[in-house]
Order: sequence, then C-alpha cells, then structure tokens
Amino acid sequence: MKAREDAPDLATLRRLFGRPLPPGPSKEEVQIRPGRSLTFYNREPRERWSLRPTRWNLTKELRPPGELAKAVDKRPLLHLLDQRDQLMEQIFARALCGDEQAIRLMISTARGAVRALENLEKRQPAKLQARAEENSDWPVLLSLNPQDIKHAEERIAQLKVGTKATIPRRPNQKLDPQNLWTQLAAAAVQECEDNKVTVSEFEKHCVGAKRKRRNRKFWGTPAAATIYSLGYSDVVIIADWEKQCVKLSAPITPSNVSQWWHVVKFWVLEYWWSSEKTYKTAIAKIFDKTAPKEFQKRNRALAQVRKAFRSLVGLRQ
Repeated sequence: MKAREDAPDLATLRRLFGRPLPPGPSKEEVQIRPGRSLTFYNREPRERWSLRPTRWNLTKELRPPGELAKAVDKRPLLHLLDQRDQLMEQIFARALCGDEQAIRLMISTARGAVRALENLEKRQPAKLQARAEENSDWPVLLSLNPQDIKHAEERIAQLKVGTKATIPRRPNQKLDPQNLWTQLAAAAVQECEDNKVTVSEFEKHCVGAKRKRRNRKFWGTPAAATIYSLGYSDVVIIADWEKQCVKLSAPITPSNVSQWWHVVKFWVLEYWWSSEKTYKTAIAKIFDKTAPKEFQKRNRALAQVRKAFRSLVGLRQ
C-alpha cells in the first residue's frame, strides 16, 4: 500500500528553491480604523526568503517487500530531495578540495544507485520501464570490457530508454549532446519538466496569500510574474512562463512545439540575464559578420538554441 505523502513544508522549499532577502523593517504601521494606526516595533529582524520554482545527484541485497514497506515513512519526496542535495553538496565540496575519501564516496554512491536501479528492475519491471521510456538517457555501469558494454546496450534496448521521452534519443541521431546550444536546450526542457511538479507545490502554499504583479524585461522582451507574500517572512515569485509549464504535454510534437518553445525561450533569456558569464560565452560563439551588434548576436544565439531544441525533439527546422 502506498504511503500518503505530506506536502513539503516551507523550510524544505526554502532550502531547495530559496534565497535570503534583507531583513524586514524594524517598525510597522498597522491601521486599526480610519484615521487611527498603531506602530509595532520588531525587537529582532524577521528572516525573509524569496522562492522560485526553477532551480539555477545502496542497496547490496534486497530485503523482503514486507520488511521494506515497514521502512517507508510519510516524509514528502521534496524533503528527501533536500536531504540528498545537502549531503551530496557537502561530499562534492570536499571532493573538489582533494579529499580522497569524499571522491571514493561519490564513486561508491553513484555505483550503488545504479545497482539499486538494477535491483528495482527485478521487483518493479513494468513501472521502471515506464520511467525509462520517458527518460532520454539511463545510468549504467561500464568498463573497457566489451561484454560490459554489450550488456549495458542490451539493457538500454530492453528498457526502451527514451522511446517516449520529451527529448528522445535514437540510434541514428546526429546531434551532439555536448554542443553548447544543445546543452542549453536540453537544460531548459528539463527545468520546464521539473516545473510541472514544483510550481504546483509552491501554489499550495500561496492559497489565500496577498499577491501583486511584477513586470520586467529581458532585453526588451516582457516577462511578467506574480509575487505572493506569505505573512511577514517569505515571498514566492512565480513567473508566467513557469506557470505555463504545468500545462505542457509530452512528447513534443508539431502540434505543441510552439507552446514548448515559448517557455524554453523564456528560460534561456532569464538564465542569460542572471548569469553574465554564461551569456557572454553564448554571444562569443556567434562569429557571423552580418551580426556585429550585441542584440544581433543575441538573436542569432537564441536562433541556435531554437534550432538545437527542434533537433533534440526530432523536428525539422
């Protein structure tokens, strides 16, 4: 029996999607009736956060199903994701600093996760295959041994990996997944897929909250958003393009590609706007002499992302 999953609390959402804001005002005027107000003074500044749905990583032997079921609790999956991310970020930070034990732990964790998937395939083959069909790629263990490579390829074929994915992968594909434009398009599609879940979780906490509209522009392109005030502490910002992600259908076909490109384009523009280094890297890739000005290069770069996006999903330009 499936355990009921509680909604993630705000503390979990803050850690996963939040950034701290400056403390609130030290005093606050509250109107109690027309012409009469009271002043409240805060002894300590309140902690305030801004949250966005868009984010800018075991088993050696399976226990019996009944025993495993007893270990299932009601913690929401986003809470578990939060704990996993905190742990892996710490391990990765230590590995980057040259900690050999952390490097070993990263390797063993990755290998353990792949083996856990293989064990899960034995117990839940239909459900795992359904997820494999929706994913563009799949984690496997490989070595230089030709037999390992053969078994991995057979397993991927048996699971029908990517056959129903938003971004399908096929044996005859010529696109390069390491190409900058392809990476941008793939990252955008993945974020839009994730927003189908995260936006809904955010909106659960925004019911009845005070709201106001915010309008901004990314190089002249209007981008509206709704700001929700949750009491005196948290501010949730959901862009219109993030809300539109919830309504997207998969796979991407000629009939819905324009809706997908609309949100993908806004993701790319906001990503470039918030990351000057990434933006300059993209602009530097445009060598077209007919586009000497920055806005022309930016338009050419966006056109390259669109071309890569359509190629990713198997549509002609």
